[in-house]
Amino acid sequence: LALSVPVLVGMAAYAVDFANYRTVAGRMQAAADAGALAGVKSLDTPGASSREAIRFVDLNVPESFGSMTLASDVTVGNYSVAKGFVAGAGANANAVRVVTVRSPERGNAPKRILSVFWGPDEISLSTQATAARQLNVQYEPPERMLLDNEAWDFNEVYAYCYDSGTGKRVDGTETLI
Repeated sequence: LALSVPVLVGMAAYAVDFANYRTVAGRMQAAADAGALAGVKSLDTPGASSREAIRFVDLNVPESFGSMTLASDVTVGNYSVAKGFVAGAGANANAVRVVTVRSPERGNAPKRILSVFWGPDEISLSTQATAARQLNVQYEPPERMLLDNEAWDFNEVYAYCYDSGTGKRVDGTETLI
């Protein structure tokens, strides 16, 4: 028992820290998603995509997370199913990629809670999100077609009652609805 207690305490410490990191990473991913969507929404205004993306990232996390996204972390480009995201702003830009970072270099790294004795006090976490505009698709309106006159009962429904024991229709139960 004496030998297993330190192992169990160490595993519990790592479990608590891992759960904390997953929670922080989830908040960072939600902020990156919001930033990418805001950046795509403002693609038509030159230079606004980066500002809006950073603003929405900052609005979606607590102040204790610090500045997770810099202007260099926002990339405007083109997205297609065949090629994925290709960086490069131009007249046909339709996508924005946002990266969120918490690291010791930026001074906003998440701290360890219980496992500080077994490793560095701070770690680095990073997430990214890409949002793209929907393609403008041209389509033809549906054709209107009249039914053939031979389908005279197309709007009538017949209901029958069945005996569950015999599996046969009960006579005299035909109903026109």
